[in-house]
Amino acid sequence: MAHDIETVRRLLAAATPFSALPAEERAALALSPRVSLARDKVLFSAGENAEAVYIVLSGEIALEIEGADGKCFCVSSVRSGGVFGELAVLDGKPRSVGARAAAAASLLSVKAASFMALLRAHPDFSLALLKDLAAKVRSTNGQVSGLTFQSLRSRIAGLIVSLTGEGALADPALAITQHELAGRLGASREKVNGHLRAMQSAGAIKLARGHIAILNRTALRRFSEAEGG
Repeated sequence: MAHDIETVRRLLAAATPFSALPAEERAALALSPRVSLARDKVLFSAGENAEAVYIVLSGEIALEIEGADGKCFCVSSVRSGGVFGELAVLDGKPRSVGARAAAAASLLSVKAASFMALLRAHPDFSLALLKDLAAKVRSTNGQVSGLTFQSLRSRIAGLIVSLTGEGALADPALAITQHELAGRLGASREKVNGHLRAMQSAGAIKLARGHIAILNRTALRRFSEAEGG
């Protein structure tokens, strides 16, 4: 999807942490090189040197770690207005995760040196980035807690709720395969399928090839909050 400069400026003005930058800096940032990724295209892999920070204009990026068995586990996903790749730029170490397009994506690519210059020049931007990183750490802590204390069924329902949004932003359908869901949750596809079918039988969702339709969001949230199952 093509984005004109004005659209990108508006996105940056609404996005954390870039909303903390002066308007003229956001305008310059909007002129950064674009990267287009087809679905499943890998942007970078764990262990690579960090040369840029990326801002998602559209689509979705999955941040993944690879296990000893070669299977990938999605630790988080980034959608429109989100930033990723900043951690390795900040500490100067290799990428700790890989980045893959979970859906066709368009990105802004900001060179590492340019990103660091913005941090040095604008304390408010630095503080906003710290708050954004803190939110990501809290989210990761929540994932670890879920792996420890929540049932797989509640984690599946919680992930679907998270990916489809809430309130006015809620999406009635989620474009994702059961294999991708399983990868994000570190579970087998067979187990994920069994729990999804239970949710379908309860009228919370409807399964289709590559899609999950949300029929009853309240029922889905009840699944996400349940301890057992």
